[in-house]
Amino acid sequence: LYEDYPAVAASLDRAGILANRARLQEILDLAHGAGRPVYYWHREVTVWPKILQETPELLDTNGEFDLLGTAYGNLLRYKLEKTFEAVGYFPDGARRAPVFVYLSFRAATETKNSRWPLELILARGAATVAFCYEDVVKDDAKVLDGIERADNAWGAISAWSLAASRVIDYLVTDGDVDPAKIAVVGHSRLGKTAIWTGASDERVAMTVSNDSGCFGARLHARNICGETIDQITARFPHWFAPNARKLYKGKDENGTLPFDQHSLLAAVSPRLLAVGSAADDWWACPSGEMAGWEYARHVWKDQTSVEYHVRPGKHNLTSVDWNEYLGFAARKGWFGDISR
Repeated sequence: LYEDYPAVAASLDRAGILANRARLQEILDLAHGAGRPVYYWHREVTVWPKILQETPELLDTNGEFDLLGTAYGNLLRYKLEKTFEAVGYFPDGARRAPVFVYLSFRAATETKNSRWPLELILARGAATVAFCYEDVVKDDAKVLDGIERADNAWGAISAWSLAASRVIDYLVTDGDVDPAKIAVVGHSRLGKTAIWTGASDERVAMTVSNDSGCFGARLHARNICGETIDQITARFPHWFAPNARKLYKGKDENGTLPFDQHSLLAAVSPRLLAVGSAADDWWACPSGEMAGWEYARHVWKDQTSVEYHVRPGKHNLTSVDWNEYLGFAARKGWFGDISR
């Protein structure tokens, strides 16, 4: 903008201008990633005075609204984090019901969803709440481009997991919910998310990972024809920390990884863990998923608190799987104290 006016440009802080442009681009990327419209305006933008009174950090050293300031960027992140919708269903007349939080690929308002069999869940006496993961962060390889993250920082899976924890924030305040019986259920990439949620949020009493594959329940060291770290981090770099590919690419194939997925599964202990596989789902590799579960389960003193099943068929979450997970909860006494 200033290059055509060399006398003016000479007196400007060029590095500061470029830094501000980068920060503005970060804000725009956040908005675009959340599917929000972006409006451009001059510095003389009108801001509701009460906001500035309550958050003086939004002002710069000249007392003007600082569009590119850290405080506004943090405020934008906070607002975007709060703007996803979760939909819940409760059994008629139930009080303090168990709740299955389902991480959905589809809009939570779509009740005809074979992966979320409402009638089956409600008939067991459980409540269920779902939200669409892409309402939180779009599942696009470039969605986080331009956002400054540390090498070991969060990715989309962590953001989806955080959203599940925000749903739990509400559920533990609802008198119709038994806060000691909250399950998180995810399939495929959301099965990975469910494991991370269960490992990082101790309010999750039951973690359900269905067909979660690489970086899910499957051992990297027991992979047969399935997805590799090289493949998953190349196609879905936004799921992981920025340095995941740099640190671990190829190490699953040559046996030099410093960890494997059973360690993450074990972090759920002593709470309930259910891992499900599909016999023909070789991209996720059911034998490797079973091996991950087998290596992890020895951490549980109560072996009835960890369960595995494999069903016939392909990569999917079906009523057969849900019956397994609901049956597991029933055997652990989840439905014995519901008054109707």
